Amino acid sequence: DGVRVEPIRCPIAAYEEVVLAVDGVGDSSALEARLQAALVEELPLTASATGAQAGPQGAPAGTQAEVRLVTCRLVGRRAASLAVAPDSLAAACGSAGLGVRVVDETAPEFDLDDLAREPNARGQALARLLIAGDDLSRRAATLLAESFDGSLTPPG
Repeated sequence: DGVRVEPIRCPIAAYEEVVLAVDGVGDSSALEARLQAALVEELPLTASATGAQAGPQGAPAGTQAEVRLVTCRLVGRRAASLAVAPDSLAAACGSAGLGVRVVDETAPEFDLDDLAREPNARGQALARLLIAGDDLSRRAATLLAESFDGSLTPPG
């Protein structure tokens, strides 16, 4: 009696996650470029996102940008020169999906020389490692600093 029910097509959103290491990124422009490249590489558009037909009943023929919710997790050690602005990065990468969220899980890079001057056991151990000046000793010093910081992740 005057009520009409009409089915409409409604694609289901896919949830995607991209993890990006920021190690070695010097500034926010480079970070934005690296994040955009990672999104293109890890979340390629399907035929339906490029104009081809969707699957049956309006279901996506794959993961389309317009039906994708994306979380980008930034991890690793960030250089002192790197300013991370998650909202700005999400806005710049908005075309990767229906919604893009950037989560900053980074930690500041260690200044090993500064830590080696601390008047404690960590400072003394770091100073001894850094005397050698080679890459292996510097890597060992970084691992030592990470172990004191609690951010050491076992390999594997």
